[in-house]
Amino acid sequence: MSEEIEHNLDKMHDYIKKQKWLLIEGIIDYRGSSDGLFTLPEKLNEIDVILIYDKNNIIDEFNLEFLYKIAKSENVEVKEYFLSCKEI
Repeated sequence: MSEEIEHNLDKMHDYIKKQKWLLIEGIIDYRGSSDGLFTLPEKLNEIDVILIYDKNNIIDEFNLEFLYKIAKSENVEVKEYFLSCKEI
């Protein structure tokens, strides 16, 4: 894993702590990969928020639509870490 990715993950972990969320699991998909994304439906009953780094990193339109549709079907909020940090 690159230093940049590791650094971003550490910052996201700090953000999760500040929000006082309980981190159940972390899934990393590299650009163009969606293996982790497709494991989400089986976990949705356990979570309230899906935190993604930046929706612009999801380059496949089908995957982006899939993410938001499964979240909506289970009333799970999708938050973008990248945008949240800009607001702080």
